[in-house]
Parts: sequence; C-alpha cells; structure tokens
Amino acid sequence: MARLRVRELAEAKGMNISQLLLQANRLSPASSLSYPTVHALWHNKTKRPDLDTLTVIARALEVEPGELIIAGMVEEEDGEGITIPGLVAA
Repeated sequence: MARLRVRELAEAKGMNISQLLLQANRLSPASSLSYPTVHALWHNKTKRPDLDTLTVIARALEVEPGELIIAGMVEEEDGEGITIPGLVAA
C-alpha cells in the first residue's frame, strides 16, 4: 500500500483544502478539480488516484508528483491505504 502526502505538503505551505483547490484550478483551469476530489486526496480516502489529478495537485504545491506519494506498507488508522497502479511497494 501507499499513502498520499497532500495534506502534509499543503499545510507546510500554509494552505488549506480550499486554497489548494483554488490554486490547482487557477494553474490548470482545464482540469477543473472538484472539492470532493481534493477533499478525498487531502484525507487519503481515495483508492486509485488519477495520475493527471496528482500532477495538477503537485503543480499547485510546487512539487514533483512523486513527492505526493509514500510507497511501502503504510496503513492509515482505519487499516487502509491507496493502490497506485504500476507502483511496487518497497
């Protein structure tokens, strides 16, 4: 399993969910991310995040898409993580 670092990276830049959504849609208007999508990524509640979506979020956070993901056998408090197709857990 893997987990996302969206919240951690955004908070380090002083951004909340709404600010991240606004920044992402400002930089990539064609993506038109929704609040529920960003909320799910923020709270690590998505099982298969879309690579295009992660790329938009990474751009808004001024990081590389790979920096959003921690690979390995990482579990959330509810015992679940996310699956990234093609990502091999270390």
